[in-house]
Amino acid sequence: MNGGAAGGGKSFALLMEALIRSIEHPGHQSLLLRKSYPELERSLIRESQKNFPKDICSFKSNKKSWEFDNGSVIDFGYIQHRHDVYNFQSGQWDYIGFDELTQFEEFMYTYLLSRLRTTSKDIQPVMRAATNPGNIGHQWVKRRFVDPAEPYEIWTTEQGMTRQFIPATVYDNPYLLENDPGYIEKLKSLPEEEQKALLEGNWNVFAGQVFKEFDHKTHVIQPFQIPVEWTKYMALDWGFVKPFCVLWGAVDPEQRVYIYREYYGCRPNRVNVGIEMNARDVAAHILDMEREPVQIRVADPATWQKRGHDGLTISEIMAQEGVPMMKADNDRMQGKMAVHDRLRVARDGEPMIYFFDNCKNIIRTLPALTYDARKTEDVDDSQEDHAYDALRYLLMARPIKTERGKPSIPRDPVTGY
Repeated sequence: MNGGAAGGGKSFALLMEALIRSIEHPGHQSLLLRKSYPELERSLIRESQKNFPKDICSFKSNKKSWEFDNGSVIDFGYIQHRHDVYNFQSGQWDYIGFDELTQFEEFMYTYLLSRLRTTSKDIQPVMRAATNPGNIGHQWVKRRFVDPAEPYEIWTTEQGMTRQFIPATVYDNPYLLENDPGYIEKLKSLPEEEQKALLEGNWNVFAGQVFKEFDHKTHVIQPFQIPVEWTKYMALDWGFVKPFCVLWGAVDPEQRVYIYREYYGCRPNRVNVGIEMNARDVAAHILDMEREPVQIRVADPATWQKRGHDGLTISEIMAQEGVPMMKADNDRMQGKMAVHDRLRVARDGEPMIYFFDNCKNIIRTLPALTYDARKTEDVDDSQEDHAYDALRYLLMARPIKTERGKPSIPRDPVTGY
């Protein structure tokens, strides 16, 4: 995937690779995609009409495709809604390119992978993508391409597929700088988060990001042995139709929280990340993971609702299995502020929360959360927010006196801090 800042020539590179492959391999089949047809027409189609050699190929507007004298074809398509992917169900292509990949859902991308195949032993089928940080697909694109390896490194998935992330910025496009020398100044005039994303290609900061304070270098640390005398907390976000998350946190004498363990999974028959388990299995696994006494356990108040488990609630089942819990404070705005307060660097130059680097899902999802379009001050709960919910439950069970002078909740009943 080629991704990063605006103006790096990423879309043009997608188009030119399709052209080169079409010329070099007679009968080659390419598909280039955008989110909507107007975007497709204004960008890839228009650019191809300016640059493709008309002596060896011609554009068929009724088919939205280029046909070459040697039998190669470059198709253009769009996927505006999930069901649009089935318009491509009967096709197969040697080369598929997504332009502005973060505008798409992960399902759209993975479905098109099933259409990537070839009947020629001389052709290596490839999927390419170009994008900027941000938008609805930011989180899954970052997880799939940006986070697993260093830029430019080619790595192989468990399924035997190779991936590579190639960063690009406007400085990689000398033609744009020469023809529009004021473009960089335009990017510099954007709000800070958009400037970092579109000028610098920063995947950790983007428009609409909730927890801008999170910084991997500042907040993520290597695990160490938690002192016995520190108070330990456990927080559970069950998620009746989503993955569940359990987080463990320890509090030092300075009131700093260290998130030192996580357990991420999903209920049976749910297609998602994690381990499939029911409530009794989850409780057993929690006890198996713990090697230390945990003083305080809290969980989403929804786990006290009866949902057909032989008349028992999730919390009752967990208690029967040796994991008793208290109802967490589910005030969403206070919980959100508790996360902000912890992430901020305190007067002594350190934040009030750290994450052990083995807590991969909270580290992955927390900085990717965006605001709700309707409840503009709250986190959009349609995202992968299970680890965040567990985190705010844990922090709402542990007070700190912020620089605003207000503790978020009562003091710890065990330590009195």
